[in-house]
Amino acid sequence: MSYKITKNEPIAVYGGGKLGIPTAIKLLESGYNLSVIIDRNPDEVKNSPVPVLALSNIDKLNTNIFIFMSVGIGPQHTGIADTLFTQGFVRLLFLPLYLRSTAAKNMVRAWNTFFVGGYDVEVPDYDSLWCVYADDFIYRKEKSGYVNVMVHKDDIHTEGLEMNRDNHYWSYVPSCGEDLHLKDIPIDSPVAQKHFTENSSGWLSSFYDNSMFDFIESFLDNPASAGLNENGYFNIYDGHHRSVYLINKGFKAIPLRVKKNEWQQYFKEKEAQALMDYCKGRDSLPLPLHHPAFIKFPVCIDEPDEKFLNLYGKLKR
Repeated sequence: MSYKITKNEPIAVYGGGKLGIPTAIKLLESGYNLSVIIDRNPDEVKNSPVPVLALSNIDKLNTNIFIFMSVGIGPQHTGIADTLFTQGFVRLLFLPLYLRSTAAKNMVRAWNTFFVGGYDVEVPDYDSLWCVYADDFIYRKEKSGYVNVMVHKDDIHTEGLEMNRDNHYWSYVPSCGEDLHLKDIPIDSPVAQKHFTENSSGWLSSFYDNSMFDFIESFLDNPASAGLNENGYFNIYDGHHRSVYLINKGFKAIPLRVKKNEWQQYFKEKEAQALMDYCKGRDSLPLPLHHPAFIKFPVCIDEPDEKFLNLYGKLKR
């Protein structure tokens, strides 16, 4: 669900600082009906072109007013938006930096458009930001039933001890040969890193280091091929060298080509949604979680409660 913002309806800007005041002026110059600026410390707001309302008095506003978040520190947006939402304000435009849903990406685009004075901006509704769908995290689909996705390196291993070529990658050629010590080990393990770096004889690094112009596009277009292991992680069939190269460059997520049904099995949409519902409005996790829907959440090591551990355990299983 989404809605459009028109120039006739009343608008409020949240934040009266170095970003908020210029934003307010820009919106007025663009013809928007800006009526008020909301700030925690209204007495400190200078040169406001409209009245300034203290956050503590926000109940004086009609809850149907559209509020644009103009706070310079992006990671604060989600927490502020949740505070406003719990007070009945549902028409919010902010930067949901921890969320990776399609709605969240559309919200960021809408924020950027509105920030520079764009009009007829379509804004996703608040609740849709927290909806988790496995398909939202697929960046390319194939008619063959395979999809291209990003997977955290900790959930990727080298080729398995046994490979069914017909059931998975049709042109699979063993990259580890008969070296059992290279089979089914974490792709970022020292053994795998050493083997697939030295084995390339430097040609791979040389090739990609000289291809920085299309660096990201090149890897997205040519992901490693992998299959889901019964233990819940992916085994690479083809693309060990590419994956190790990305890890050596500091990347934590690796593009993979996998079967769509295996992606859905790995993603665990129902369990992910349950945990996301619990995390709604939170700006951190008490434990690291490499699931695609939660990968951008900061981790603030804390004692997790029993409910979180229960939901966390179901998703990790």
